[in-house]
Amino acid sequence: MPNFNSLPARLQVLLGRTPENNKPKMGHVYWFNYQVLNSMFAKHNLAIVEMRTNYFWAKAPILGDVIKFLTKLMPNIFALSFVVKLEKKK
Repeated sequence: MPNFNSLPARLQVLLGRTPENNKPKMGHVYWFNYQVLNSMFAKHNLAIVEMRTNYFWAKAPILGDVIKFLTKLMPNIFALSFVVKLEKKK
């Protein structure tokens, strides 16, 4: 799921552009962020078992490691997208 609140998406909005994952007929139907996903999961009694994120500059030496660390701390800002594995809470 793409993260509409990611830093690149916010910068695109500030520049008056539609974030690339949210253009009509090219992107996704719903816009999510980390809090919205967690709220939806809780509402349906689901828990995150594993989460992976996609982040910018991942392959850049040193800077990629810094962004990876920041993504773990603040996924709502630095994650470009989320891939989650869920399980029903007991």
